[in-house]
Amino acid sequence: MVNLCFSLLLIGLFLVTMFRKDSNLFSFCLTLLILFHDLLFVSLKDEVSVFYYYSIKCWQEILTIFGFVRLLISKKKLGWPVFFILSLAIHGLFVGIIQGTNFFEIFRGFRMYLLFICGLFLLFYSDYFKRINLRLIFTVFIGFTTFSALYSVWVDYLYMGDLKVLWFYNFVNQINPIESARFNYVRDGGLRACGLLISPLIQSLLLGFSTLILTLLTFKNPERRNPAWNFILLTIQIIGLILCRTRIGWFVVGGGLVLAFAHLYCHRLSLYQSYLVPIVLVLMTLFILLFGYTTDPSALGRIPQYKLLFLNFNWVGLGFGHPSTLTVFDSMYISAGLTFGVLGLLYIMIPVMACAILHDQRKNYLDHTKPDSFYFAASYGFSFILLYVFAFQFTLGSPTVLLFYFLVYSFSVESKFRVHSKPNE
Repeated sequence: MVNLCFSLLLIGLFLVTMFRKDSNLFSFCLTLLILFHDLLFVSLKDEVSVFYYYSIKCWQEILTIFGFVRLLISKKKLGWPVFFILSLAIHGLFVGIIQGTNFFEIFRGFRMYLLFICGLFLLFYSDYFKRINLRLIFTVFIGFTTFSALYSVWVDYLYMGDLKVLWFYNFVNQINPIESARFNYVRDGGLRACGLLISPLIQSLLLGFSTLILTLLTFKNPERRNPAWNFILLTIQIIGLILCRTRIGWFVVGGGLVLAFAHLYCHRLSLYQSYLVPIVLVLMTLFILLFGYTTDPSALGRIPQYKLLFLNFNWVGLGFGHPSTLTVFDSMYISAGLTFGVLGLLYIMIPVMACAILHDQRKNYLDHTKPDSFYFAASYGFSFILLYVFAFQFTLGSPTVLLFYFLVYSFSVESKFRVHSKPNE
């Protein structure tokens, strides 16, 4: 009942912020909806009817419809990225229908791959919000990851070998028996912490990002306020990251710091130099996997999956909703190739171009005396490292990817406002 009330309240506030054009409330609500998605909607699955469940869950649809309506009202021309995304959506839908895929699964595939991106693009081109409260987004995010890490510590203490200690056990167990895939949640006898999420990988990625942010704020804090508090929060994130017992979060911290400092101190940093970091990491990982420098079965399973991509690939793709395109493979790139065929290269270009958009905003976030510059530096590092993550993890539809695109949107809105607003505004 508590989750139902909180969900209704959050959706209600989200609707209010749309009609009242309240950028602070929009920043707050959308960040909460992204981060609390698993906790809210997994717990509601068996509490309400199917109709009410999907009515409450449709916040991404609300965002997209509202963005489309605002764009029509503004009478602005659609930018080429909108047509770019629309062509992918039509292709995935058309091929899915030809394949005979169930309509619900087709829409589920579209929702996972493109819906949120469509909503943000439409809202951006409509110029509805002139400002986004960046500090509020990062405050909510750090608060969420802190509670998630602390909850992980508590669950790790309770764990005695029984996976029923996981808050989402019944939900996942109905889809795929957890006991048949214990390796997803247990490593070396220890629980792989999921916190308030349903995946240790997503928890690790988000904690890696929060660790990256707090590292910069702790040791390069421009305001020189609350250094002890920042250090305490940083310690909590690191403990949570350790309890995830997975490597991916540490890649975010390490690679992210390299790119963050490159942004802050190398003013001539080029876009191609930034792309070089995830490319080098991908090549290093492939080298380690191909030449037997690891014995981890989970890691070694990535290479056969890429072989399956070439064996099962067809030029047209399988379209939205095909079982092979929904979380089967541990790579967004493989799944995109199977979904869109040769047009999968265009889909892969979406996160690549999103990183390029962030790079274009660098000139607005070079002032080391402002916290926003350090928020941007952390986001810059996180975003480019995600290009590496996508090669070996399927994270579409997760808070990680949604947060990535929301941050690109938010920094772009802020930069557009700074450029076009008058000095006294």
